[in-house]
Amino acid sequence: MLFRSHDADFGLAVTGWTHTDFRETTALAPRVFIALDDGTEVDVREINVGGDPAILKSRVAKAAMNLLRLRLLRK
Repeated sequence: MLFRSHDADFGLAVTGWTHTDFRETTALAPRVFIALDDGTEVDVREINVGGDPAILKSRVAKAAMNLLRLRLLRK
């Protein structure tokens, strides 16, 4: 748990994706995994991020921040 060595309350992780244009090569949208760890519970989510490749990074970042927001609302 890296965040414990840095005195953090949460650890947030995002996997990468390839930079091909998925709209043309396959019917499947690219998958990204996001994970949140608070030291007692780990939550991992798979998200499909189809659409314009220019906004994928923004969509993944918003999904990760939303996962943190939802956890904070539960506490």
